[in-house]
Amino acid sequence: MHYLQFKRTTLLLSLCFFAFTGNIFAQEVLSPLSVNPAKVYYQKNVVNQPHGLRDSDTLELPFFDDFSGKDIYPDSTKWTDRHVFINRFYPTNPKTLGVATFDGLNEFGLPHVDSLNPGPDGPADTLTSKPLNLNPFGPEDSVYLSFLFQPQGKGDWPNIGDSLVVELLFNGVEWRKVWSVDGYTTQVSDPVFRHVMIPVTDPFYFYNGFQFRFRNYATITGNNDHWHVDYVRVGANRTVNDTIMNDVSFIGVPDNILRNYRSMPWNHFFDYQENELKEDFEIRFRNNFNAAKNTTYELEVNELFSNTNLEYQSPVAFNFQPFAEQSIFFDTEDFTPFQDFQTDSVIIEVKSYLNPAGDVNPLNDTIRSENKFFNYFAYDNGNAEKAYGVEGVGLKGFAMRFDLNEPDTVRAIKIHFAQILEDVSNMLFSIYIWKELDLSNTGEGDSVLYIGDFKRPHYIDERNGFAVYVPEEELIVDGSIYIGWQQTDERNLQVGFDISRNSSDRMYYQSNGIWYTSVVNGTPMIRLAVGPDLGYIATNVNEQALNSTNRDALFKIFPNPGNDLLNISMLNTKAEAKSELEIYDINGRLIIREEINGANYSLNTNSLRPGMYVVRITNGQSTETYRWIKQ
Repeated sequence: MHYLQFKRTTLLLSLCFFAFTGNIFAQEVLSPLSVNPAKVYYQKNVVNQPHGLRDSDTLELPFFDDFSGKDIYPDSTKWTDRHVFINRFYPTNPKTLGVATFDGLNEFGLPHVDSLNPGPDGPADTLTSKPLNLNPFGPEDSVYLSFLFQPQGKGDWPNIGDSLVVELLFNGVEWRKVWSVDGYTTQVSDPVFRHVMIPVTDPFYFYNGFQFRFRNYATITGNNDHWHVDYVRVGANRTVNDTIMNDVSFIGVPDNILRNYRSMPWNHFFDYQENELKEDFEIRFRNNFNAAKNTTYELEVNELFSNTNLEYQSPVAFNFQPFAEQSIFFDTEDFTPFQDFQTDSVIIEVKSYLNPAGDVNPLNDTIRSENKFFNYFAYDNGNAEKAYGVEGVGLKGFAMRFDLNEPDTVRAIKIHFAQILEDVSNMLFSIYIWKELDLSNTGEGDSVLYIGDFKRPHYIDERNGFAVYVPEEELIVDGSIYIGWQQTDERNLQVGFDISRNSSDRMYYQSNGIWYTSVVNGTPMIRLAVGPDLGYIATNVNEQALNSTNRDALFKIFPNPGNDLLNISMLNTKAEAKSELEIYDINGRLIIREEINGANYSLNTNSLRPGMYVVRITNGQSTETYRWIKQ
């Protein structure tokens, strides 16, 4: 058993400075999240959610799911509940493309028990199959349930008191436990996927409506105690040795094509492609079969806004050895230099295909990655797995280096504040932009370009949303600069932390005026927005100030600022059922016109470039105008 507030990694990177400050020091801290940002955002902002699942129809054998879909919830045609998290980034060394992750959160991405006080382990997530028709079979047909599982992965390790359980529905009435695994006494140093084979032998399981389910027992106050389940199969005429998967699959998340950033402005990339593109990027896949597979792979590189093909590599055939993992490295020096799209918003998609002979599951044979060139520099991938901060007594701070290829104007500092159980939204800190840091601690001091005092963290009601801090004056920068904060509060700011990319060589933390290079593997989610003035509004400005609405408004638009989804909710029941929605860019051009039916409407804005837009909603004789910012 363990508790969220104690289950964190404390990195004592600055020792006690007895000669200078007695025992005063600051330290870097990593903490687990108390929520799942993806689920919280989905529940709050996706208006047209499915309600209820149809359980009247039973499924025929064989049953199979490898969780390779894009949805964060289980496939509702195969499962009856929505507690687990479908993802591709929590497992380590996966066998296929996706997993179902069990944790201490509910289906809405929130703790089962919202408390800072220690509490017991308890039942957490459940993954229940749709009813299966086992009536045509009997004990003599050798029906097996099989799956892969991994503890911890890149997440939090399940320890004593935690467990993963499998239960079968006996005679349509009683759930009976048939398998379980307990947590561990120490952190799992090298978690692997293990294969489990469960025979279905009791005659009372062979009826039309049979179900099975996975359950985990965890500390139910946060996003912890992770188990990852993959490749669930139920079928007849199997044996205990039937562990072979006749499947060639991509594994993991594909590489980014950029050398230094996950995202960067196009004007800082286009004329500097030789330095900003990786020499090569890796795509990984695995042959899970016990025989060699003749396989071909091919690659496309496309710009999505203009639908332009930038690169195509025709199919290459090779003989893939059994149980082998293969990495293909694509050399970007062979690419034709990317053309100039004469715009500030570009998305380059890298799309790879596999075509293995005799493959039983084509869903995991295609993989895509998007490389975004918008108006900001980012090292992170937009997904927070942990929270990062610097805590302790005295003055302390953090800085991250950003390297610009040409002069540009700072428009905003964007920070994702992760949600853990301790709310620090009342904490004061100062935003800093430095030209140079005294990293050698010579006493010469730092070269400061900007200080923004009396800032507070803001938790954004959006999936991994970023709080926006806008400098009061225009600031032109060039070359290397450092973005970060200073604080005197002993608590840490709990900045979202992406574990997929190690940026520690660009990260520095400060204790009582002395800078130290970070040794934390990962990336705090802090971004630098530059370029033309897009009308950024600081997050601490009331959202109502963004809208030309009042207490008699007919509609509310949210989130604002937002990303790829704009929601419209009708506030006044006297409004007519039908409305017309129009979106204009800052030049007054009509971009989107849609008809709204009903009280709630969600619009996919993925095709819109970041910037400020005017939203007009006409209902009967009334027209309301809103200012909306896409980040």
